[in-house]
Amino acid sequence: MKKRLLLPVGLLATLYLAGAAYSLHRLDIEQALVCADEGGLLIPAAAQVCRAYVFQLRGTTDDIARLQAGAGMGFVVQGRASAQHKAELVAFLQARGLDVNQPDAQGWLPLHASILARQPDEVAILLAHGADPLRVNDQQQTALALAQALQQRKPDAQLQRIIALLQTPPAAGR
Repeated sequence: MKKRLLLPVGLLATLYLAGAAYSLHRLDIEQALVCADEGGLLIPAAAQVCRAYVFQLRGTTDDIARLQAGAGMGFVVQGRASAQHKAELVAFLQARGLDVNQPDAQGWLPLHASILARQPDEVAILLAHGADPLRVNDQQQTALALAQALQQRKPDAQLQRIIALLQTPPAAGR
């Protein structure tokens, strides 16, 4: 009886894995990054599977060009992944040419977008990977000026952390 069940179960598992691999292959880079962040695709441990897929098979010239023309590095640091996973993705994509200081399609610099979203962990990751805190947004505000203006309007502990990060002298190599 057990041998009769093994063949159909094995066949189903093979079909399931083939379907999952096909689904991964069809993802564009943004979808692959979201999957690496949040999981999905009805795959157990999908975030880990998608993260491995991104690190092994993505980061091509076309992927980098697509990200740079769209949401850019700001897209990479958004989401629910841990700070460590975000930092790994930033380093991986930056090594392949994604610019940490390039505005997204709407003109937002990644650093400024993370400040507006009140995300100190994102700000720290971007600064650690070379985000220029002196670059100005379309309103001619540096990152610090934006954070301070937001803090004046509505004080917030997250903004205070961001201001402290921006006021810290850059580490050697940053």
